Amino acid sequence: MSQPDAAADDPSPSPSPNPPPPPVAWPEDGALTREWVAGLTATLDWCSRSLPADRLPDVLPAALVQRLVLAASVILHREPNLVRVDPRPDQAVVVVGDVHGQLHDVIFLLRDAGFPSDDRVFVFNGDYVDRGAWGLETFLLLLAWKVLLPNSVFLLRGNHESKYCTSVYGFEQEVNFKYKGQGPQVYRKFLRCFEDLPLATIIAGCVYTAHGGIFRGTIVMPSKRTKKGKKGNKYKANSSVDPTLMKLGSLDELLKARRTVLDPPWEGSNLIPGDVLWSDPSLEMGLSSNKERGIGLLWGPDITQQFLYTNNLKLIIRSHEGPDARDKRHDLLGMDNGYTIDHHVECGKLITLFSAPDYPQFQASEDRYNNCGAYIVLNPPDFSTPVFHSFEAVKPRPKANPYYDFEDVIDSDEELNLGAMDDGSASTLPVASPSLTSLFSAAAAAGVRTLGSPASVRLCSHRQRRRRLVVAFVRWRYKGTARKEAALSELIERKVAEATEACAGEAAGEAGCRVAWDEVEEVSQAKAGLRHQIAQGADDPLEPFCFHNPLADDCAVVYDDDDDE
Repeated sequence: MSQPDAAADDPSPSPSPNPPPPPVAWPEDGALTREWVAGLTATLDWCSRSLPADRLPDVLPAALVQRLVLAASVILHREPNLVRVDPRPDQAVVVVGDVHGQLHDVIFLLRDAGFPSDDRVFVFNGDYVDRGAWGLETFLLLLAWKVLLPNSVFLLRGNHESKYCTSVYGFEQEVNFKYKGQGPQVYRKFLRCFEDLPLATIIAGCVYTAHGGIFRGTIVMPSKRTKKGKKGNKYKANSSVDPTLMKLGSLDELLKARRTVLDPPWEGSNLIPGDVLWSDPSLEMGLSSNKERGIGLLWGPDITQQFLYTNNLKLIIRSHEGPDARDKRHDLLGMDNGYTIDHHVECGKLITLFSAPDYPQFQASEDRYNNCGAYIVLNPPDFSTPVFHSFEAVKPRPKANPYYDFEDVIDSDEELNLGAMDDGSASTLPVASPSLTSLFSAAAAAGVRTLGSPASVRLCSHRQRRRRLVVAFVRWRYKGTARKEAALSELIERKVAEATEACAGEAAGEAGCRVAWDEVEEVSQAKAGLRHQIAQGADDPLEPFCFHNPLADDCAVVYDDDDDE
């Protein structure tokens, strides 16, 4: 097991006797070098230890951040959903799982595994941000390596590379805290980059890697015509949860899927990416809906065997489940060593890989999970025999606080580490692996009131409690959820039709087309939040009336930018 050298680790970001480095500047000739990336690494490490987080723009200007993100996005956008990584006989391939903003552990991993080069290829399985203090720095560092060595570094998308997760689990708040007035603009650049991240790789023709795992095939069914008199039928993919209708998807379907929508609906042309990012293995045979997460699949050893056999593969390497998730999965092994072998079938193995040690960073307990992280090395000539490297966390980490917006209503003698507790108590929001259902059910158990689709986390007062946690959502008041759901369904259909028409004459990446699908995403996200709304009775006195009178004027959909719920 690798032991990080913590001798140089300062315990807190207190002022350093060394002068701050000069602001990072883009190379004059526009070409990154290994020296430039090494300098960026040193600067990010110094800032994390010696500079208050909101002073980061003094050394890492917003313009530089946006230029680096854009340069990487251009490269990522050209890559297909399924990237073929074909190493030479003298190259090794390193596969990395979730890192969740743990910058110092990522720096150690890169050094321990051997930096990306012409002789060493890296494949990262997503979840670069959220739950750690340095998601922005971590993702930027990996983007810099991608720009420098585009054929030796491959960055896949995780489920946390989404608007939904980053608005709940810390990354949006982190960017806005560090870059203040420029934060929203920088954050939007990151969201655009997330859209461009590929979904999976095939390494050396025999290893499939993806964040969540496998995916179902789409079932094509005729849908309603959008306009009277229009000739021909329109078709859409059916995301029915009926297990008898599910079938394993093909790599060709994965290549053709549309990956640019970051959030719900995970259906239709976006069904496959939803599965790839959110699915989990099981010891139960067959293919079924992942009810615990509310999205994606559960698949058994027989499906692993089928996927490997059909595609002539020997390994599946996925991530997505850390020690917190595995604590709740008594059918599968724990994540103490940073990896598990979940299925061992005739054609090969299914491996879960997790690369964030001592996880999660924002945890109430000093010990947290005390887990190791791991990475896998695939060596020539066959690349199908995984060599596991477990490593411990770099300790002590610089001290950091979660980037959430608190109202100052906590007792002075009591600390609340929001986004970090995992005991499900009434004052916390669990940090277990997020889902569309578990997040809301856990909030219900904790007495949390929800208001829509996730936007921020805050504290507010309550006349019956000294404090309570509120998961705030898009600023739309609810006046009759039954009526609003129907209205949003109609609006989604209209927006999808408009987006399809807007994209008919231009490429999917063009501005007009992307804006049209952004509108679909926003409305769909609102409906997803509404569908999982809990404990709304006390917040919506019209609900009982509107349930029986959905067409009443008082039950019409009302949009309101005021958030003083």
